[in-house]
Amino acid sequence: MLKRSIAAFVVLVMSSIGVALPAQALTTSTPTKNLVTVSWLKDNLADKNLVLIHVGDAGNSGYVRGHIEGAQFVDWTTELANSQESKLRNGIVPQSKFGGVAKRLGIANDSTVVLYAEGKSGLKATWGSWVFNLYGVSDVRILDGGLLKWVAAGNATTLAVPTAKAPGEFVPTNDSRDFRATIAEVIRNAQSKSKNRAIIVDTRDSASFQGTNVGTGLGAAAAAGHIASAKSIPTTSLLNTDGSFKSSAEIKAAYAAVGVTSTSKVLLYCGTGLLASASWFALTQILGYKNVKNYDGSWFEFSATGPKHLIDNPAAATK
Repeated sequence: MLKRSIAAFVVLVMSSIGVALPAQALTTSTPTKNLVTVSWLKDNLADKNLVLIHVGDAGNSGYVRGHIEGAQFVDWTTELANSQESKLRNGIVPQSKFGGVAKRLGIANDSTVVLYAEGKSGLKATWGSWVFNLYGVSDVRILDGGLLKWVAAGNATTLAVPTAKAPGEFVPTNDSRDFRATIAEVIRNAQSKSKNRAIIVDTRDSASFQGTNVGTGLGAAAAAGHIASAKSIPTTSLLNTDGSFKSSAEIKAAYAAVGVTSTSKVLLYCGTGLLASASWFALTQILGYKNVKNYDGSWFEFSATGPKHLIDNPAAATK
């Protein structure tokens, strides 16, 4: 009791003289620092090392209708994705352009970057986390539940655009081979009989996996079904109804049920890579699994160009 009283007194004194106290970015859903709560963000908004990013689409963004104080806007379409890369993929912003984005945002080597999404799904924030990690940003986090949870907790938004930060000195590196799976890698593992092959996980809804839905974020896929040998774990099964992530124990159990452990090699896909980015976040940033990649070509690309014998369509088989 005495120790707790002394500790509380020290905190009070330090706060009163303006000494910044180290914040612990722990949330109710993960023991890692990469998923922050609304309360954590509220307590740390004034941190000079914080770079807060509102991820949206420039053509239809809620940023102009209200955003969290201090948040800078990043356009997912042009600053995190890259439609010029391929007609079959969302693509990833080129390294040189990402470097310019990071400089504009004021990202330094010791910055804490927190991304949040406008919508309930949070997918564009998890895609952002994937891209920021791929390009070597060392401290990237997302706001659990995004803007909607921030507002639901009674916190204010603003229309004011923040003062531009000094240009950041961060220089991106490219670790795409550790984060991004290619179609060749997926094909190799789908047809492999080796015990060391990667576990392929389809993160779409069950209707898409079963072959009764061919819709993707880029349009209708060229074929119905799923990649041969793939396991089905919908990204939505990892999320609560408010868009926040379920507990680390629940996520771990869901993947353990299909044989995925911390040492497994995992290749994730969905329709276009967005849903899979949230599952990538859950496995790598919440559970801390190291050998997990997002195949962002996903079903839209694979159904059009992948080997036909590696496409399973349960719906067709039952006709």
